[in-house]
Amino acid sequence: MSNGAGGSSSSSSARVPEGVFGTVHRMWAAEGARALWRGLGSSLWLVSNPVIQFFAYDWLKALRWSSNDISTLEAFFLGALAKALATVLTFPLQVAQSRLRLAPAGDALRPELGGMVACLRAVYKEKGLRGLYFGIFPKLLQSVSQAAFMFAFYEKVHWAIRRLSRQGVRKLAGRAQRLR
Repeated sequence: MSNGAGGSSSSSSARVPEGVFGTVHRMWAAEGARALWRGLGSSLWLVSNPVIQFFAYDWLKALRWSSNDISTLEAFFLGALAKALATVLTFPLQVAQSRLRLAPAGDALRPELGGMVACLRAVYKEKGLRGLYFGIFPKLLQSVSQAAFMFAFYEKVHWAIRRLSRQGVRKLAGRAQRLR
C-alpha cells in the first residue's frame, strides 16, 4: 500500500526513511550491497575528465601569441574548448557509467554487467559509435558553458590575488626598510 509519498506504509514493518538513506536501504534490501557500487570503475576512470580539461586549458594558454595576462574573453573561449575536448574524449565512460548504474542486479544475460570495458563493447556492438556518443550535445552545452564561465572567473580571481600579493609584498618591504 502506498502512502502517496513514494514509500510504503505498513504498521508491522519498520519505516524506511526517504531520501538518500531510504534509497540506499531499498537498494541494499532488494539487490544486495553490490548494487551500491555499480558504476564505480567508470567513475574512477572519469577523474580523467578534469585532468584532460586542465591540461588542455594550460596547453592552449601556453600556445597564445602574447605572454601577457590572459583576458577574460580568452579564458572563456579556451576554457570552453578545453572542456569540449575533455568531454568528447571521456563521454563513452559516462555512457557506461549510466548503463551500469541503471542495470538491474543479477541479470547475467546482459554482457554490459561485466564491468566498464564489457559495457563499452556491448554498446559499441549494439549501436556502434553513435551509441557511445548518444546524448553528447546536451552534455556539451551544459558542461562547456559551465567550464567557460568557471575559467573566466578563475582568471579574474587569480589576477586579483596576484595584484594584492604584489601590493602586500611592497608594503612589507617598505615596513622592513623603516625598521632598519
